[in-house]
Parts: sequence; structure tokens; C-alpha cells
Amino acid sequence: MGLLLCNKGGVKKLTMSRTKSQEVVLLKRANACQLQLQNARGFTIIELTGVLTILAVLAMAVIPSVIRRIDRAAWQRETSDLSTMANGLVQYVLTEKRIPATNQIPAAIATYRNLALNQVTTTPRGFQRAFLVDPNASINGNDLRSSAYVQSNSGWTNPPPKARVLMLSTIARPPLSTITDSFTNIWNTPEGGKPASWTGRAEDLRIQRLELGKSFYKLFLLNLDPTNASYTFEANALSSVSSAGGQLTAYVLEGTALSLYDGAGALQMRVIIDSDQSFVYLNKSWSRDLSSSDPDTLDPGSFGDWVERFLSCGGPGPPYPNNSASPQSVVDQLYTYLWGYSVWAESGFQGVGESSTVQNPLFRVVNDANVSLNDFAGNIIH
Repeated sequence: MGLLLCNKGGVKKLTMSRTKSQEVVLLKRANACQLQLQNARGFTIIELTGVLTILAVLAMAVIPSVIRRIDRAAWQRETSDLSTMANGLVQYVLTEKRIPATNQIPAAIATYRNLALNQVTTTPRGFQRAFLVDPNASINGNDLRSSAYVQSNSGWTNPPPKARVLMLSTIARPPLSTITDSFTNIWNTPEGGKPASWTGRAEDLRIQRLELGKSFYKLFLLNLDPTNASYTFEANALSSVSSAGGQLTAYVLEGTALSLYDGAGALQMRVIIDSDQSFVYLNKSWSRDLSSSDPDTLDPGSFGDWVERFLSCGGPGPPYPNNSASPQSVVDQLYTYLWGYSVWAESGFQGVGESSTVQNPLFRVVNDANVSLNDFAGNIIH
């Protein structure tokens, strides 16, 4: 006689001494236990199959939406990155007074945005960006696609043509090298559209446009004196406008420091070009027009009036107290500081809040100019 036991491992038989009625009862229980185990295993498989089916349906419904959200975030970031790069290029041009050639654009942006070069040339998703210059962009016969423009004392002799730059980027395939449209067609592509040769989705392509021609202002210098009139841009060597009716018409970059010298060769005035300007040289002196050829006719209370008063107030004569400081050196440094501050302000005061070791270049220019101004002024006082 044996005993049947029901457990997770199945039904086991143990040999024991039992009556016939007890054996029947135990056999029935064993059969019931075996049936329960079989039903339990069948239910688990069905349940698992149902769960997996539900998960698959949910995945089909949710995953496309998640992918769209991820793509949208990448699109927004790329739009912001391209705008930041365009601002960086503008800052480079206005600060260095130089328009880089096509192959120099990424390095210029990297310098003025504190980025690694590959962060400029490659997107976070690993796609190459493209930088294009208008084939019609030529300055004084210099093709900007292959040669950089460096501002000299001659400036740009003709009205600025379309000095346009394109920055292209994509968040998905195909690569930008497949675009064969002309520069003008790409430039004229409407927002949300795409060039005809682009086989990817329009929403994957980002186009950043930049018109550098708008950064130039017209400067006119007229010499009515019988002697040559001296001037210079930035820290360039002196140039002159020929005597008795000589003139210069130049288009110069915004923020250019124009220095004008009197007949004795001394700096008479320094002007930051932020609009179209004209000056006349007569009686060995520069003025903004013929009616104000006398330098003493400054408007009372104007900035120029206060500068004139500061320079004419006397003070200690040579040798000056410390480091040969002079009122003129203080004024020169003040102009440098004001120019640097105006450029920094136009950039949105970038660099504020950064550590002392990683700062925006424009912020460093302002900070260094401020330190120098304090030094010059302190040497005058002490």
C-alpha cells in the first residue's frame, strides 16, 4: 500500500500501511492536487501572453510620440545653437575688424563662443554642419569664399554688396553634402520649407542666415586745407587725405575707432563709428561740418565739451607724477573702455557670472580696459 503526496514537484508515492477506504480518499485528493497544478501552469502562460500583447500595443502607440518629442528637442537645440554661432561670428567680425574666409568661419565662432572646434562643425547627433558664403560677396575684388577681408585704412570703397553667410544643419539623414541648390535658392527657402535637392524631411533641416553687409557704415572725409590731413582706423599706421579738396569715401565696420589728427600731428579726436559719419579738415583741424570747423564750438554739456574741459584744465605738467601719465592718455583709454563696453552690451553682456578662468573675450576686453583706465587716472591724481 502506498501514499500519494501532492506538492509543487508533483505527486509522490510513499509506501505506508493504510486501510482501503483511506487509500481511496488519498487517491482522490492526489488527483485533485494534480489537476490544480495543471490549471495553475496553464493560467500563467495565458496571463503572460496577454501582458506581452498589451505592452506591444502600448509601445506601438507611445514610441512614435516619444521619438517626435526627442526630435523636437533636438530641433530646438539646433536652432538655438545656430543662432548663438551667428552671434559669435558677428562679434568676431566687429571686434577683429575682419571677415573670415569660408574655411575660417568655424574657428572664428569657436574662439568667440568658447567652444571646441568640433562643437561648431558637428551637431550633438554627429551630423556635419555646413558654412556657405555668397559667391557674389566680394570686397574690393576680394572673394570672401576663399580670402578673408581685413579692414585697412581704405575701408570698403564701394557700398557693401550682399555679404551673406549661410549656416546649415540637420538632425537626421541625409547629409548636407547632398544639397546641390544654389546659394540664392537656399537663402530664399521659406521657413518650414527645404531646398529642392534635399531629400530629407523639411522639419529636420535648419537654415541660419546672416547678412554682414548691414554691419558697415559710410565714412566721408574731406580735406579743404592746403596741407595733408592725417587719420587712422583702429591701431593701423597713419594715412592721409590729400590736400586742397582731397577726399575719402569708405565703408567701415560698426565699432571702428576713427582717430583724427590735427596739423601738429597730435590726436584731435577719436570717434567710434556707429552710424554714417562725415568730417571736414580745414585750418589744420577736423570738424564734423564746415559750420563747426572751430574745435571750440562744442555743445555745452556734451561729452566732447567735458573732454575738452578736461584736456584744457591744466594739471601737472611734464614730467607727470607716475609712469608719464597725461590727461590725453586718460581720454584715450576712456574711449577704449567705452567702445569695448558698447560691443559687450550688444552681445547681451556675455561672460557675466562665469569663473575668472573661463570668461567671454568681450568681457575680458572691457575688464582690462577698465583696469587700465583706473591705472591712468590714478597716476594723474597721485
